[in-house]
Amino acid sequence: MAPSTVTAPAPRARLSAVPVPTGRRNRSGAAITGTVAGAVLLVVAFSSVGLHGNLAKNQLVLDQLRSDISVEEQSNQRLRVEVAELQAPQRIVSEAERMGMAPSTEVVFLNAVSVSTQPAATVPPADAIRSGN
Repeated sequence: MAPSTVTAPAPRARLSAVPVPTGRRNRSGAAITGTVAGAVLLVVAFSSVGLHGNLAKNQLVLDQLRSDISVEEQSNQRLRVEVAELQAPQRIVSEAERMGMAPSTEVVFLNAVSVSTQPAATVPPADAIRSGN
């Protein structure tokens, strides 16, 4: 058998403990940029959701207002027809006849009187009229 040769172990690298970090951790610029971008995206997403909710609420209000306008336009049209019927000359004549009125047989013109600066005649109190004084 051949003599065995023993070789010496290779020198080992010197090991040391990892130092404990003091203060803030050192982050890379990419990690900070990614965190800020993620936060901005979250804010934009929540803002978008909020705006869409507000838009939906305002759309419901707008739909209700349009419905109210339609109802009021129908009511307005109905009232216009009623006013037109009430203003019709035939209806006015028939109402006047029902109340005992008759057409005039002669035309009378009234002359305008100038306005006086004198006070109008005084009217006695109602009690004096009732008692006959």
